[in-house]
Formats: sequence, structure tokens, C-alpha cells
Amino acid sequence: MPPSSRRERTREAIEHALHQPVTETRELLRSAGRFAVSLLGAEQEDLARRFAAGYPPIVHWQGVPTREGAVAPLIEGALGWIDAETRAEHDAGDHTLFVADVLAIEHGPSRQALVYRESTYHAI
Repeated sequence: MPPSSRRERTREAIEHALHQPVTETRELLRSAGRFAVSLLGAEQEDLARRFAAGYPPIVHWQGVPTREGAVAPLIEGALGWIDAETRAEHDAGDHTLFVADVLAIEHGPSRQALVYRESTYHAI
């Protein structure tokens, strides 16, 4: 059954992105205590595919246009950005769910969000 609201579609996209069993990412989030999320725009599918390709993290960022955010680098051209501070973490099998307080939200230049659903990317 497809998500019925924008909120549910957003939750689904974030869960897909965050529920990767990557120990390195988990340890970075744990030690930093703060993180930023760049919400990719519809025209950034190439970046989404690049980050999903499974290359070493340093390869993902080569040549990606970024700017300094208050907490971490932000991907230029995104739909928006979220700065957050970790409040708690919970074990979820071979994953860790991080719960955070939002410190700041900023709108970007993109006007459509990029979501990954049913094995393909969609603009909404």
C-alpha cells in the first residue's frame, strides 16, 4: 500500500537512507553527537545513485559541490537541509536508530524532492 501523506513518504525515504548496516557511519554519528541531512532534489538523482553505489565514503564526496553548514558539510542544490543533535540511540537488530533534536531547517533551491520507492527514483 503506497504511503498516503507527504509525511509518510518522507519517513520512508529517510528510513531507507538511514537503515544501512554501516558500522563506520554509526560510529561517526555516535562520536560526533550532531549531524546534518541534505534532502536531495529531483534533479540530483545522479548523486543519490552515487552515494548508494557502495563505494568507499571518500569516493562518494569527490567532486560533489558542498558548502559548510553549522554542523557538517551540506550538499549544494538540495531541496533543503536539517541540522540535528543526537538525543538518543536505540538498537534495532543490526541497525541503530538515532533520535535527534532538530537545530535548524533551511530551504534550498530545488522545488521537488527526490524519493526512492519501489526500486526506482521519483520526483514529488
